[in-house]
Parts: sequence; structure tokens; C-alpha cells
Amino acid sequence: SDRDWLAGAFASITETIDDVRPSEWAEANRYLPSSVTPLPGHYSYDVAPYLREIVDCMDPRSPVRQVSVMKGAQIGATVGVLENTIGFCMAHVRSAPIMLLTADAELAKLRMESYVVPMIQQSGHNCWPNRNGSPLDQKRNSVFQKHLDNPECRQNSARGLG
Repeated sequence: SDRDWLAGAFASITETIDDVRPSEWAEANRYLPSSVTPLPGHYSYDVAPYLREIVDCMDPRSPVRQVSVMKGAQIGATVGVLENTIGFCMAHVRSAPIMLLTADAELAKLRMESYVVPMIQQSGHNCWPNRNGSPLDQKRNSVFQKHLDNPECRQNSARGLG
């Protein structure tokens, strides 16, 4: 019931704050299945060490407030920066919705179904779907929008959803 869930949520509150950076979260929790990468297994910034500093700038405790990246294609930035930031925020920030904006609805659907959902499932998040998977929660979830216990994860495209 909602009351039991709320009681459990309050019981799990601690006075400690995890002092973990997004890159540390990714290496400790992010698992890449063979369906999304030719290098399956736990994520490691050894593959793309130049992305570590960028993703750590996404930490709310970082003094950096704007990140601009000029990069080549297929260097691992989507997984190493964007998806790992989403996972980190789901695990540690929990205070705001997350939006990943893509060029169009087709790319949004591909990114969500093939990358973000497997990331959530493979990374140990216990928030999939909302609390107990009630029918209300299932109705709120779609290909483009995933309502999780906390926070809300939403994907959209620059051109809208059609």
C-alpha cells in the first residue's frame, strides 16, 4: 500500500550523504549489455578517459554551470556523458525531472528503448516502474516518458513527438 511504501521510504532515510561523482557512479553501477556495445560489461572511463572530467562537471556540486562539448562522432559521449549523467541523477540527485532532448521522435524512441531503459534495468535501480507497478503507473509510462519513483525521467525530441 502507499502507506507501507511511505513508511519504508522514511525508514530508509539516513544522515549520510553519498559523496560520489558521476564518473564514480558510472564505473560502480553502469553495466552495458552486448545489445548496446561491442565492449559489454561494467562501464569504464579507461575506454574514453577524456569523458571523465566532462561527466563530473554534471555533478550538482560542481562549480561548472554550463558545459559545451566540441567532439567527433562515435567517441562514446552519449553513453559516457549523457546516459551516465541520467543514471547518476536518478541515483543521487532525485530532486528534479531529467530530460534528454534528441533531434526527432524516431531517435528519441531508439535512445529510450535501446539505451536508457536497459541502463535503468542493468544498473540496479529499484525504481522501475513506479513503486509497485500499479495500473496508474503503467498508464503514465510510454516510449517517450518514464515515470519512476523518484525522479521522473522524460525523453523528448527537438521536433516534438509528432
